[in-house]
Amino acid sequence: MKMMGRTGKIIVSAILAFALAVPVISVPVSAADEATDEIQEMENSADSWRFSEGELNEDADETIFRENGEGTPLTEVDCFGGCTLAWSKLNGVFYNNKGDVIQGAYRKGMDVSRWQKDIDWAKVKSSSDIDFVILRCGYGNDKTAYDDSKFIRNATACEQYGIPYGVYLYSYADSVSDARSEARHTIRLLQGRKLSYPVYYDLEDKVVKKQGRTNIIRFAREYCTMIEDAGYDAGIYASLTWFNKYLNDSSLDGYSKWVAQWNSTCTYGKPFRLWQCTSNGSVAGVSGRVDINFDFSKGSGTATAPSLTKYITTDNLNYRTGPGTKYARKGTYKKGTTLYVSKITNNWGLLPNGYYVYMKYMKKADTSVSASTGKSYKVKTTDNLNYRTGPGTKYARKGTYKKGKTLTIVSTKNGWGKTSSGYYVYLKYTKRI
Repeated sequence: MKMMGRTGKIIVSAILAFALAVPVISVPVSAADEATDEIQEMENSADSWRFSEGELNEDADETIFRENGEGTPLTEVDCFGGCTLAWSKLNGVFYNNKGDVIQGAYRKGMDVSRWQKDIDWAKVKSSSDIDFVILRCGYGNDKTAYDDSKFIRNATACEQYGIPYGVYLYSYADSVSDARSEARHTIRLLQGRKLSYPVYYDLEDKVVKKQGRTNIIRFAREYCTMIEDAGYDAGIYASLTWFNKYLNDSSLDGYSKWVAQWNSTCTYGKPFRLWQCTSNGSVAGVSGRVDINFDFSKGSGTATAPSLTKYITTDNLNYRTGPGTKYARKGTYKKGTTLYVSKITNNWGLLPNGYYVYMKYMKKADTSVSASTGKSYKVKTTDNLNYRTGPGTKYARKGTYKKGKTLTIVSTKNGWGKTSSGYYVYLKYTKRI
């Protein structure tokens, strides 16, 4: 670098002196700038089991989604068909990430917000197995700045392509007045919209959690009451922990429940409509990962599921493309794997995924079951009643339902009823309602 001459130094000094002598003029921040800052602050403050300081937690369901019931990480052979069938529908039947039939699931859906950016809805309609969508309409109090920036686009597209949808609003309520404002926020955005699913109140943020159980229940009741008064079906979205710890009040039983439990099954003990099973789904037309949900409302689907018989493999067992050893072997199921057989030909069983297994190495685990539970019904317990992992006292007891508890029975066997949570109860101590 060249050294500066004496004249140059004098000029620079003069410029600096002039600049220091000129008073600093304060430029006012515009209302638009303030609104932008406020939006950013709200988005950045989201803090819950799935958000950390406004950022989606990419690994939030890593532990549950990738581990079996014993806490051991899943390997590829643990997943049905090498995990390629996880959360998929085949021959009218939905499967979880372990290859088990999701009993009672009628429809598969997803929930989206601005985090999914610009969705190719034509591709969702034509190339995916998504039957319904829950859209985020906004978050927080009734300010246009807090509307989800993709809601209008997403709702318009769902209506255009005939995709059934509902909505949810992410809550930051710390008072009843906030809950009311959040309800007004939602209702404002629903004007002129054609919803097929309920309006869900998303309760998960730590701001809400700090208010305690009693207040959380008050917020939920206030929001849902206003939504129903406006003519919409109201519901609550929360994690399994929140439902069991903060939302376990009978005054909320009349609202639709959307349970987030990133696991192979949903173990919530009360009736629920939607189950959010993973945040790590993949859908044609959506860039990146997306939440996957299943609808258990018997009036919401049209699929007719085949009759299946449940078996357990008695040894490691190959599965093939046809009913015989001359057909190509595609893989091996471990000993003890649960499989469902729809038809048996020459001692070879046809699985819903189209592959065949040799029945000599299978034992029947149960009587014929239906992958659909269109004949579900409600009962009320007539005494304190244990619930177990299977239909009999030899199965592990997982807990006790109190006398007077309402349960949804999805199937029965030898006097035992399977509940919508997947556990079994002895029907002698229940009364049908």
